[in-house]
Amino acid sequence: MTPSFSSPDRFAANGEPDGFVDPAVVRAALDSMPEQLRVTLVEIYLGGRSVGEVADLLAVSEDTVRAHAGESLRMMREALRRRSVEARNRNRTR
Repeated sequence: MTPSFSSPDRFAANGEPDGFVDPAVVRAALDSMPEQLRVTLVEIYLGGRSVGEVADLLAVSEDTVRAHAGESLRMMREALRRRSVEARNRNRTR
């Protein structure tokens, strides 16, 4: 049996369904990244391109693409973590 989103245990501390990520937060995180990191993240994880394809597209080595992918994911996680902490803090003050 799959839990429904209406069940209270399926909601995160910020009141949003577990696994839900606000697209505005993702967009803001992407916009804050240097262009090559943003392009790498978008092309690999949203565009479905391989590391080799992105390396060719950006005219960099595959090692550089891997490094950029790792750094862009770290930046995205940090942005999402900050958003989660901010939401928890807002909920505590209510």
